[in-house]
Amino acid sequence: MYKAYDLKLSEEAFTDKFPGFSASDFRASSTLEKSSIDAAIKSLLSLNATEIRKMWFRDSQIDVFLSHSRRDVKLAKMFGAYLQKTFGLDVFIDSEAWHHMDIMLKELDREYCVSERNPDGTIKTYSYDNRNVTTSHVHMILSHALTKMIDTAECFIYLNTSNSTTRQDDNSIETASPWLFHELAMVEIIEEKKPQPILENFTCDSADNRTYGPTINYSVETKRLIPLTLDAIKIWETQFLGHAKSSCANPLNYLYSSV
Repeated sequence: MYKAYDLKLSEEAFTDKFPGFSASDFRASSTLEKSSIDAAIKSLLSLNATEIRKMWFRDSQIDVFLSHSRRDVKLAKMFGAYLQKTFGLDVFIDSEAWHHMDIMLKELDREYCVSERNPDGTIKTYSYDNRNVTTSHVHMILSHALTKMIDTAECFIYLNTSNSTTRQDDNSIETASPWLFHELAMVEIIEEKKPQPILENFTCDSADNRTYGPTINYSVETKRLIPLTLDAIKIWETQFLGHAKSSCANPLNYLYSSV
């Protein structure tokens, strides 16, 4: 990861500044089919966590990692679609990973954690102990995969909304999302990697609304995040589009030079 940004955003402000982009326009970087889930479950039972991670995530580098609240999936996809269509960037939003995790955990529950069934075959109860084991495995795989994705992404953008974090009376920042806490914590400790071509030389080769138990708040650090505004993004867009036909430089270089 080279740069990390803190973008204060709302759906109203985004659509006012950049009309015409919808969540359905976003092109997800991966999809997880039922056959892949079944294969992943078998891999999990044989402790092949690497194969599961590869099913969820690509090993290739991405341009932008979008970090957001579960409640802001629509907004994240709208902004991701804007980055894809305007700049041609390869964008990953972390809700893709959450979706995969939720599907897999449900399949694991049904296949391996049932302790009692009703006479008609429907599930009556699950094994608490078995459920804890499978959940810990899947969450560990996901946390490792997210960390690797953040590390290999060139740019990290945190969508700072009223759903993601809150500022306390002592000016500290807290989130009720363990996954946002994990991602922001990783940003603070991951080593900066300057991309090629070097920033100063713009050249290139040719051609949720759900609740999970009690709410636990995590204190987060955002010192490394560079403040980013929609006005700054508009300037980035203008600079990039003004040079797009005469230069094949990385679109993110224009962001780095303007913010």
